[in-house]
Amino acid sequence: MDLNQVLIEAAKDGNMLVLKTALEKGANINAKDGSGMTALMYAEQRGYTQLADYLREKGAKEDENFKAIDDYTRAIELDPKDTKAYYNRGLAYSNLRQYQKAIDDYTRTIELDPKFATIAYYNRGTVYDELRQYQKAIDDYTRTIELDPKYTKAYYNRGLAYSNLRQYQKAIDDYTRTIELDPKLAIAYYNRGTVYDELRQYQKAIDDYTRTIELDPKYTKAYYKQPWTCL
Repeated sequence: MDLNQVLIEAAKDGNMLVLKTALEKGANINAKDGSGMTALMYAEQRGYTQLADYLREKGAKEDENFKAIDDYTRAIELDPKDTKAYYNRGLAYSNLRQYQKAIDDYTRTIELDPKFATIAYYNRGTVYDELRQYQKAIDDYTRTIELDPKYTKAYYNRGLAYSNLRQYQKAIDDYTRTIELDPKLAIAYYNRGTVYDELRQYQKAIDDYTRTIELDPKYTKAYYKQPWTCL
C-alpha cells in the first residue's frame, strides 16, 4: 500500500480520519502525485479548510506556484486579455508539472500578444520536450528562432530534440550554431560530441570532449567519453 497515495486521496476526499492515519503510519506530508499536487494543495483547492489547517500544523509546505496560479486566475477573470497573467500562470503550471494546462496558457499568450510570442513558443517547446513530443518541441523552437535568430537556448534545445529523434545531422547543425552564439558553452560541445560518437566519427567526438574539458575541467562525463589508453 502506497501511504503517500492514500494521504493524497484522503485530502481529495476531505477524509480527515484516513489522512491522519496515513500520516501516523509514515506518509510523506509533502509527497506529490503525478500532477505535481500535494495533499495540502488538494485540500486548499477543494475548500477543505480544517483539513488544510491541520496539514499546515503538521508541517506541510505551501507551494508558491500553487498560490500564484490562484492569483493569476483571478487576474484573468478580471481581464480575460491579461497576457502576462496567462504567461505567468503557464510558468507556474510548468513548475507543477501540469503540462497540458501550461501548454494551454502559453498558447493563449501567443494568441493574445505577439510581443510575448518568442518566449511563449520557447517555453511551450520545453513542455513538449518534457512530454517527449519532440516534433512539436522542434516546431516551437523553430518558431522561436524565426522570431529571434540569436535565441541560443532554442538552438540548443532543438538540437537535443533532434538527437532524441535520431536526426543527427540536424542536431549537429544546431549544436554548432549554439557554439557560434556562445563559444564557452561546454555542454554544447559535449552533446555535439555524443552525436559524433553515435555516427562513429570518433576524432570529431574526441575533439569536442576535449574542448568540453578545457572549458569545464570538472565535467566528468567528458572524461568518461574519452577513450581509455591501452596498456
